[in-house]
Amino acid sequence: MRYLICVLFVFCASNSFSQNKVKLLNEGNEQFQKGNFEKADSLYQKSKEKDNLYYKAHINAGHSNLHQAYEAMLEKKESLAIQKLNLAEKFYQESA
Repeated sequence: MRYLICVLFVFCASNSFSQNKVKLLNEGNEQFQKGNFEKADSLYQKSKEKDNLYYKAHINAGHSNLHQAYEAMLEKKESLAIQKLNLAEKFYQESA
């Protein structure tokens, strides 16, 4: 009986844990669609903190940083653009 209760508790805890990461990812996606790439990146980072192996958060963080790099290039901020491109590359590699 104890074993069954422990398994049930672990299942419920992991289920609520995964919902939080998905909720954060979805909120990040909403911000991304609005063009708020920095806010989206922040939410993707929080999603990754919940589960560092959540590949969707890594990919989306890469997309967000890629867009931030593009904006920085348009504003002639080359060093920021390079920094954001390096971060995007890092997140894409972590998603694999």
